[in-house]
Amino acid sequence: MLTIFEDEELRDEPLSNDPAAVDEYDWKYLDHIYTYDLPETKEIALNEFYQTIKNYAASASDGQDRSWGD
Repeated sequence: MLTIFEDEELRDEPLSNDPAAVDEYDWKYLDHIYTYDLPETKEIALNEFYQTIKNYAASASDGQDRSWGD
């Protein structure tokens, strides 16, 4: 989940000139300087991870208390 959002200015990513890029559809074909690792992506990823852990804690059936406050 590294490139969910587009650059606000909708700029095109520059070519990477990576010789390992097989074709224009290969991730390595572009240098993802405008869309890679944006703060918005991290926020979504961490929120989803938190919700997954919280749901697991709520549904644990072994009798252990895994709850914590929000």
